[in-house]
Amino acid sequence: MQSTVRWSPPVHPLVKMNFDAGFRLGTLESRSGAVVRDNEGIVLASCVHFNANVPDSFAAEALACFQALSFVRDMDFHAVEVEGDWWTVLLKLVAKDLNCGRGRVFGRGRVFVRVAFIAVADITDAIAVTA
Repeated sequence: MQSTVRWSPPVHPLVKMNFDAGFRLGTLESRSGAVVRDNEGIVLASCVHFNANVPDSFAAEALACFQALSFVRDMDFHAVEVEGDWWTVLLKLVAKDLNCGRGRVFGRGRVFVRVAFIAVADITDAIAVTA
């Protein structure tokens, strides 16, 4: 029996960004997307990316995470809870100490006040099913 992963809202004033990627080995292409919701589950923004020359599924998920973080930064969301299903990528991000109280991400001058990383088993269900 498969358990259902339910989307859980962030604590206000944070927004939650869910991201995921798909990878096709035969063409070395990936597709990624992100959805940003507020604490009531209302979609505030979303994006989709089509990527070529991606060597493997790890790179596809890492690229998806980078593109999603870049997207929320460019949309001027400053307090973000990031949720994805790729443990290795998220653990490496946390190890880089991006999960600190205040700091620059990507060195472009825009600041996240707070970035929290959460890894889930299967983000597809988390995006599709709302609480």
